[in-house]
Amino acid sequence: AARAVARGMHPLTYTVPVSKAEYLGGRFLAAFVLNALVLLGVQVGSLLGVYAGGVDPEILGPFRPAANLAAYAFIALPNAFTASTVQFAAALLSGRPIASYFGSVVLFFFTFPVPLFLYFALGQPELALLMDPIGMFAIMNEMMTEWTIVEKNVRMFTLDGPMLLNRLLWLGIAVVTLVLIHLRFRLAHRTTTNPWSRLA
Repeated sequence: AARAVARGMHPLTYTVPVSKAEYLGGRFLAAFVLNALVLLGVQVGSLLGVYAGGVDPEILGPFRPAANLAAYAFIALPNAFTASTVQFAAALLSGRPIASYFGSVVLFFFTFPVPLFLYFALGQPELALLMDPIGMFAIMNEMMTEWTIVEKNVRMFTLDGPMLLNRLLWLGIAVVTLVLIHLRFRLAHRTTTNPWSRLA
């Protein structure tokens, strides 16, 4: 999102005969795919660590690809999309790649302090489950309070209840953010010292 501006290459890259949607879409898609691959690597690494040997198969139970795919599709991919959107927007607006880390800090703030405050200080558990962009509170709340020990061992994760609302809310926020960025972005000269000039 910000590499061309940060390195002073935008006067050249902005002259390439591509549309604004192609320019932003290609860069966002690259960021999203990289984030998704990182999260896929975590899943693969976990499976390799567990099934590489030295662990009693009877303790682990049977390998169920559908359970891993469901977790990746319902948890990891939406998280990658939301995180990529926030990081991409921060970097694009500022013209600085390091701003994507600020986007990560914003996500962290909404993942832990905000839900904890809503849950414990204000006594609003339903709102706390919605405000978590990563879905950690919604997942843990459902599994720890509603699932039996047997269900924790055999039940597949599905999207329903608070987790479904959480996913829909944050995917909606991400899509609206991308639309707003597309509407306001201009393939025109800018500098990193005036990050808001593109939004004027």
